[in-house]
Amino acid sequence: MAARRLRGPALGVVLVGLGLACGGWASASTPLATSGMLVVLLALLVWAWGRWCLESVSYGRTLEHRRTTFGERLTVEIEIVNDKLLPLAWLHVRDEVPRELQVEGAVVTSAGRRNEVQIVRAMLPYERVRRRLTVVCSERGVHRFGPATLRSGSPLGTHERRLELRNEASLLVYPKIVPLSTIPIISRVPIGELRVRRSIALDPSRVVGVRPYATGDPVRDIEWRATARSDDLMVRVREPAASPSVALFVDLFPPAGVGRSTGEDMTEFLVSAAASVVSALLGQGVPVGLYATGTARGIPVAVPPARDPSALTSMLELLARITLSGGVTLEQSLVRTSHRMDVNVLVLAADFPQATLAALYDVHRRASVGAVWVGGPGGGTPPPRQLVDGCWELLYDATWRDRSTFGLVER
Repeated sequence: MAARRLRGPALGVVLVGLGLACGGWASASTPLATSGMLVVLLALLVWAWGRWCLESVSYGRTLEHRRTTFGERLTVEIEIVNDKLLPLAWLHVRDEVPRELQVEGAVVTSAGRRNEVQIVRAMLPYERVRRRLTVVCSERGVHRFGPATLRSGSPLGTHERRLELRNEASLLVYPKIVPLSTIPIISRVPIGELRVRRSIALDPSRVVGVRPYATGDPVRDIEWRATARSDDLMVRVREPAASPSVALFVDLFPPAGVGRSTGEDMTEFLVSAAASVVSALLGQGVPVGLYATGTARGIPVAVPPARDPSALTSMLELLARITLSGGVTLEQSLVRTSHRMDVNVLVLAADFPQATLAALYDVHRRASVGAVWVGGPGGGTPPPRQLVDGCWELLYDATWRDRSTFGLVER
């Protein structure tokens, strides 16, 4: 801050006081001279108070975590220090906070596209003040705190100083993860205790049990000795030779007929659904890849299948940062991505237009294809049954944030 010279009203008051003092001395009037000097001293004191009020004053903000889950209540600690002998008659702090998050424990006012935490108080010499705020993390994404502005001045309010602090901090909120009523995977390869629909590769030499006969099972798999002990036909269950991988393709765009407000909320629902599917599949030990229509930090989201413990965290971070700007369309992503024969394709979308169906037709010739269709307002269409090996419907409504589970209904 640049030094402020004595000028304006303060200089005028000083000159008036000096005039009174000189008049008192000239007329040998002690009260007049004393009054003049008191005016000069008071003016100088008020000016000095306003000049040095924010010297050695610091403001700090500490977030409990820099990454957090959806719905968590985060503690933010604020510290104000007046590290000098001069007290502060008043101090006004304005600290910008994210508009999307609810802040408890302080006065919050609206300031355009951001909200501000307002703190007004006096401070004694060498006083340290700490306050704790609670932030409700009810919206995924990157949220920024700061900058902060400090204002203080003389007790009379005639002199004021302002200090802007660029002490910004960011908070990453992961998308909401909700348990699924069923795991949307389109393979019959047994994964743990999960029953799935399509076999990719089974080891004929490793029989792990028997189960009741189902339509489509090969006759050579019938276990006649177990059948003789049971009232039903029993078939052998073999151990898979390789575990399947799932490539999840997510279209975050709502159907064309949806309004802007509903469309933005539906996009958030699709992000939450994608995070829930990724979490559920990785929780079953299935390698998962993520491809989405959008960008994170300006880079298209394209993560090849992986099953290591860090895969979920990295994909959740991408989903937390993802925006609809840039990137490629769903059909472009399907066409450009090369698939191995042991990779199952799972598409999550609210609408399946003709361009997407054409890309699915080509992919379906080389890989198993499943679909999770998000039904709701806007009239989005699901994929035809002949283009997918399995299809589930996930219903969207405005109360999805309050759900304890996402119910997938097989179509």
